[in-house]
Amino acid sequence: MQAPRNRKETQTATPAFPPDEVRDDWVPKEDYVSREFAELERKHLWPRVWQMACREEDLPSPGSYVTYDILDESVIVVRAADGVLKAYNNACLHRGRRLTTGEGRTPNFVCRFHGWTWGLDGTNKRVVDQNDWGGCLQAAELKLHEFKVATWGGFVFINMDPDCESLDTFLGDIPSRLDCMELEKQRYRWYISVEVEANWKTCQEAFHEMYHVQTTHSRLEPHMDTRSGKSFAAGPHGVLVKNTGTQVISRYGGEPQFSDARKAFLEMLRINKDLIQSVITDRDYQAASRILQEIPPDASWVEAADKGFQFIAEAARAAGVGYPALTRQQILEAGSVTAFFPNMSNVIATPIAGLWYRFRPAPNNDPNRCIFDIYALERFTPGAEPKVEKKIFGDWRSCDLIPPFLLEDFGNIPDVQRGMRTRHWHAARTNPVLERIISNTHRELRRFIQEGIAKGT
Repeated sequence: MQAPRNRKETQTATPAFPPDEVRDDWVPKEDYVSREFAELERKHLWPRVWQMACREEDLPSPGSYVTYDILDESVIVVRAADGVLKAYNNACLHRGRRLTTGEGRTPNFVCRFHGWTWGLDGTNKRVVDQNDWGGCLQAAELKLHEFKVATWGGFVFINMDPDCESLDTFLGDIPSRLDCMELEKQRYRWYISVEVEANWKTCQEAFHEMYHVQTTHSRLEPHMDTRSGKSFAAGPHGVLVKNTGTQVISRYGGEPQFSDARKAFLEMLRINKDLIQSVITDRDYQAASRILQEIPPDASWVEAADKGFQFIAEAARAAGVGYPALTRQQILEAGSVTAFFPNMSNVIATPIAGLWYRFRPAPNNDPNRCIFDIYALERFTPGAEPKVEKKIFGDWRSCDLIPPFLLEDFGNIPDVQRGMRTRHWHAARTNPVLERIISNTHRELRRFIQEGIAKGT
């Protein structure tokens, strides 16, 4: 049975926003603009789902901490004295002041209001004038509330639900696709965070499909053959696979636009290097350029790509960076985009570098604003990793560090959100082939909301 096309067609409106209202070609308007929906996400999604808080490199030694904020919730993620990662509720148990902001390193967490102090293991070490309480403050109730924390691929995830499934179970088969890339060996190349006048899902979904590339990123289309790609669900997550290379004929037909596959491959790398400013490094491009001398002009796209990546791997190993042995099948199965439910994505993860995104609702839960964290990861020679300063901006227009490729997307996103709010727009008519990740995400969001309501959490 098909879901109704909009809430007006529903006989009795339900606050639960049932998952079956979402179809592969229909995502209701409310998911993007409704304050009621945003409030249900606040209550039933974010406190119950695994979400990426930081990278392990943010916590290099005991006492290193990161403050992770999501709406009203604030979490301290810290490496304890024994090296184990911990996550605590970020509020003093006296009067509620936050214990940390930002990130840094500390031997203890000291409240700047009245001096109450906690150790890295979450136990209370000092209550100023504790005798005034006449013995009613018990050690057990003075311990910081602890959350679940787990890691994968160098990423640190937290979950505020004590009854949640394990991170391994939550991620499903995604690690089997990406572990070959050795993501845990990559480090920050650059990091920026901006605010965007759009719902966090509107912003996120601009990067969860290739359908827009032929129009928004027309310079990339000849080198990616995006129309022959597909997207599919992987549990609550999603994977998008595209053919990179004009020697592959689109499912809509057409002829390759380059007669020399070597030049086509190098042009794809150059555009990636210059416009996306991640994934492909100068060393990669120079190494791959050897194909112009070492394979014939009539080589196929597959031959050019295989040889080009072979030269990239050789250069990385020669530089001491390292590069795992990969088959073409492993590269294909890794996909071009992985959407980690609910709010993290990667674009073209490789063993050398990758572009990663995280999307969060605005602190005041305005459904028309969000925080967009963008960071490039790269594999460096051990000991030569750069010290990266995270750049935090307000409005995205004040940031002059956004790569040209992303600026083309930013030109769409606010106007998409604005159009969604108009009276006669009722739903996103998502492409069932190229935009399936989007509809799957919304079904999962609604499932989380329904389960949370049922559990009373």
